[in-house]
Amino acid sequence: YLEIRNQGIHYILFHYPIAVWNGVQHGSIQLHGHCHGNYIIKNNQQCDIGADNWNYRPTIFKMIHERLKTLPPYITLDHHYKRIENGKQ
Repeated sequence: YLEIRNQGIHYILFHYPIAVWNGVQHGSIQLHGHCHGNYIIKNNQQCDIGADNWNYRPTIFKMIHERLKTLPPYITLDHHYKRIENGKQ
């Protein structure tokens, strides 16, 4: 588990995909591996950055964000927050 910031964006890095992460309600993005492209939940705040999803080549934040733009908004009904869509309550 690691939290980083890049160009003002808060990222949560974790080996596994998780349903809710720090700052999700404020638009933070979770980057994970483990699933080899088989994780069925797809949204614009979560990305499988495992090498097999990127033709076994390194990726950069710009490429990750281009992919995230093509995905539906993140939505959760986490009981700690009001309904969250796309990082906004």
